[in-house]
Amino acid sequence: YIRTVLAELQRIASHCLWLGTHAMDIGAMTVLLYAFREREFALDLFEEYCGARLTYNSMRVGGLPLDIPPGWDTKVLSFCDLMEGKLNEYETLLTNNRIWLQRTRNVGVISGEEATSLGLCGPPLRGSGVSRDLRKDEPNAAYSEFDFDVPLGTHGDTYDRYLIRMDEFRESIRIIRQAVEGLPEGPVMGKVPRLLKPPAGETYHAIESPKGELGYFLVSDGKSTNPYRFRVRPPSFCNLQGLKRLVTGHLVADVVALIGTIDIVLGEVERSAMVETILVPLLKAAVLINAILVSVTFLVLMERKVIAWAQSRLGPMRAGPYGVLQALADPIKLILKEDITPAKADKYIFTLAPILSLVPALVDYAVIPYGP
Repeated sequence: YIRTVLAELQRIASHCLWLGTHAMDIGAMTVLLYAFREREFALDLFEEYCGARLTYNSMRVGGLPLDIPPGWDTKVLSFCDLMEGKLNEYETLLTNNRIWLQRTRNVGVISGEEATSLGLCGPPLRGSGVSRDLRKDEPNAAYSEFDFDVPLGTHGDTYDRYLIRMDEFRESIRIIRQAVEGLPEGPVMGKVPRLLKPPAGETYHAIESPKGELGYFLVSDGKSTNPYRFRVRPPSFCNLQGLKRLVTGHLVADVVALIGTIDIVLGEVERSAMVETILVPLLKAAVLINAILVSVTFLVLMERKVIAWAQSRLGPMRAGPYGVLQALADPIKLILKEDITPAKADKYIFTLAPILSLVPALVDYAVIPYGP
């Protein structure tokens, strides 16, 4: 029961964050301030429960880390009463607002069949009329004991997805009240060992997070307390696959509204695509930069050899054996000769330029074999 209360409080806090930022992206600044105000009340309840505002860590094997503090349940019910009134304020500002309707209706329309084929989940999927909510279909915690509805959309546009989440606010409040009023007596933690060694095999389990299906795939070899393989199925990463389909045929200005309607968290998105989207381009850029430096160094070397040949000597001024230190000698000479800096010039630039010229000189010695 307590887990269910915490999960639904987190859903309300997450939707407050979504609503405020989504509205601000479209141009409604006031809603951001209102939504963050109520979100702070939910975070205060988390902090009172366990001392943390975001990572309260109540979902653990064997039960809960802590029992609820005295009077906490009463504060939760008071928050539900407060939140119901604030939802009416949000909808007064947005639901029938002319600008809001123009920016969200018929924007990013996607059918239920397309949403399913793309792997969408959570509010983006239910906004297209697909009844898929793991709290009903595969209930965890105490969801099977409570009475609540699953809101569904009819048009599959950004406005429908907004209405879905607004209805989910109220359904979460409904669930919380049932859980708090029916909270049973008894211990909150069972007797479990500190380390668990599951039998050999694999399993997948998912919950209905505020953004959609959050699943965990675990493989055990039966020999270790560490998993043989472990993968997380984040809802944001899967829902983002629909962005290309949603933005097709719309204006660039609509992209911010469509990203907001998906409600992504970039920390979930970058995990699987980081190597391909970040590391590979960085590696290519590094190779290109090194190739340019080596090419410039080779051209400088050839220029010096041509000049040396024209002057019938191995290198200008013969700095070092066979003139190999000439590339270092030139920038050092410029650095030391401060009197050549024009009176009205920027002394920092004139000092920094020869220092930067040391870089290709050092690369020169690293890649070109010198000798007689």
